[in-house]
Amino acid sequence: MIMGIALLAAGCGSSSAAAPSSPPEIVQTAVAAAPRPPVAAQQSLPQGQVPGEVVGQWSGGEGKKTGEYLIITADGRYARGRNADGVPYREGVIVARGTRFVTVDVDGQQQAGTWEYTNAAGIEVLGVYFGGDYYSYARA
Repeated sequence: MIMGIALLAAGCGSSSAAAPSSPPEIVQTAVAAAPRPPVAAQQSLPQGQVPGEVVGQWSGGEGKKTGEYLIITADGRYARGRNADGVPYREGVIVARGTRFVTVDVDGQQQAGTWEYTNAAGIEVLGVYFGGDYYSYARA
């Protein structure tokens, strides 16, 4: 985009040769967009793989606590965060084989874990060990 600047001087067009009492006013007529740096390439993540019963949105937290979410997509992407701000504190992909899995986060961190899915009379629960920490989630 081209940027143009117009100068407006007080008394322009007057026959008086006296200098204006104030400096000219600068009026910006167009704004040039600042160039954006290219988005950094995200590291190559492995292909995610999860069983169908764990796909979806889950609500729960560490132990018996609540207030956190876990979202798992069919292609193995996941996000974990706090319900209060909705911003994930961990995200990446899950590669699972049976009840064992490994998460590979977008920042390169990896974490092994296990899970247990239960559906008792329509109440779906996902118990997850991320590393040594136990989290309990109910289908949201």
